[in-house]
Amino acid sequence: MKRKVLSVFIFLATIALITVPLLMLTSAADTDTVSVTASVQNVAPTITYVQTGASATPSGGTTKEIQIRFNATDSNSVDDFADATAQVNITNAAVTLTSHACAASGLTGTMESWLCNITINYYQVPAAWSVTAYIADSAGNGDTDTSATFTINNLDDVAVTQASMAFTGTPGQTNVASDPSPIAVTNTGNQNYATVGVTAHDLSGGGDTIPATAFNVNISDSSDGQALADGSPVQVTGSTLARGAGATRNLYFYLDIPSGIVNASYSSAAWTFDPTV
Repeated sequence: MKRKVLSVFIFLATIALITVPLLMLTSAADTDTVSVTASVQNVAPTITYVQTGASATPSGGTTKEIQIRFNATDSNSVDDFADATAQVNITNAAVTLTSHACAASGLTGTMESWLCNITINYYQVPAAWSVTAYIADSAGNGDTDTSATFTINNLDDVAVTQASMAFTGTPGQTNVASDPSPIAVTNTGNQNYATVGVTAHDLSGGGDTIPATAFNVNISDSSDGQALADGSPVQVTGSTLARGAGATRNLYFYLDIPSGIVNASYSSAAWTFDPTV
């Protein structure tokens, strides 16, 4: 009996001698580490909307502000937009007008909106202009959209520089030039005019009349011009008037004072200057 117990004891002791070092070896093993990084790549913004189909009529003889809105999204968040790069151009043929100010005007989630101001001149060509919108992000990646148009409407407008003209002479005197001379008709719109029409009126004074037909007009400072008519427009030969900055047509007026009329001041209703396209 003692021999069996001793054998079991020896067996268990042997197992212990083998197992304990293995456990100690396992628990004492060295550890190691692995670094972990993630690179989130920049995503360029995307223009999702540009206002199209809008229109404006220029202001005669001066400039006018127009506004065009566009929206863009950036999956890196709206904070990634470089607002200073927002820009809108409108183009017709070789003429391009660029926005001078674009203001952020609202955001929703990853979308931001800008409202851009462009200055147009009175003589800008009436047509559908192509719109180009642009925005970039902080990394310099941008997006351009050319899908929209903006229409500049017709503006039919002229201005006569001189508010009045006068003629001074004696009965029977011919070829009396106006004061001032010439009379300048300026194109303050965006039409190309084929001629300038002048509607004159008879002058009355002291019981007498100076008929409109006693006056003549031309473009070359000649006393031999076209006779005017009372209440009816006369298209002045050669008086084309193209659109453009400072486009002006000078008209020269002369009077043949009728003989035998009284010494008096003569006046009439205002004369009208009306170009035709």
